[in-house]
Amino acid sequence: MLMDPPDPLDLLIAHTEDSIHNKPKPLDFVRAKFQELRKENKRLKERVVDLEQTLSIVQTAQEWTTGKGMSQEQREKFREIKALLEQARKTRQDINSFSEASKQSIYEKLRQCKAALKWEKQDKAEMKDRLLHAFDHARAIKEAHQKLSQQREQEQDRWTEIVRDMKERHYRELRRLKGDGAVAESDRQDQ
Repeated sequence: MLMDPPDPLDLLIAHTEDSIHNKPKPLDFVRAKFQELRKENKRLKERVVDLEQTLSIVQTAQEWTTGKGMSQEQREKFREIKALLEQARKTRQDINSFSEASKQSIYEKLRQCKAALKWEKQDKAEMKDRLLHAFDHARAIKEAHQKLSQQREQEQDRWTEIVRDMKERHYRELRRLKGDGAVAESDRQDQ
C-alpha cells in the first residue's frame, strides 16, 4: 500500500508556534483544495488503469476474433468499445495536463497569499511602531503638561502669598498711620 508523501506546508506549519493552538491557518483553503485535487487525481488514475486493462482485454479479444471471423453486429460493438477506450485514453491525457495546470495555479496562488501575508505582517509591525511612538510622545507631552501645571500652581501660590503679605503690611501701615498703638508695637517687634 503506497502512502502519499507528507505535504511540505503541513510539515512547515507543524513546526511553528501557531500550530500549538488549534486556530485556522491562513492557507487552509489552499491545503484543502490541494488535498481534494490529490484525491480526485488518485481516483482518476485508478480509473485509467482499470480502463487500460479493459482496453488490453478488448484488443486481445479483437485480435483473437478477427482471426476467427465475427458477425457485423459484433464488429460494431467492438468499434464502440474501441472508441470508448480511445476516449478514456484521451481523458487520461487531459487529466494529466489538467493536474499540472492546476498545480501551477495553486502554487501561484500560494505564492501570492504568502506575499500578501508577508506584506500584512510588515504593515502591522510598522503600525505598531507608529502607535508605540505616538503613545510615548503623548505620555511625554502629558508629563510636561503636568509639570508645567504644577509649576504654575506653585508660582500662583507664591504670588498669592506675596500679595497677601503686601496687603497685610499695607493694612498695618495704614493702621499705624491712623494712630493705632497696638500695630506700632507689633511693627517694632517685626523689625
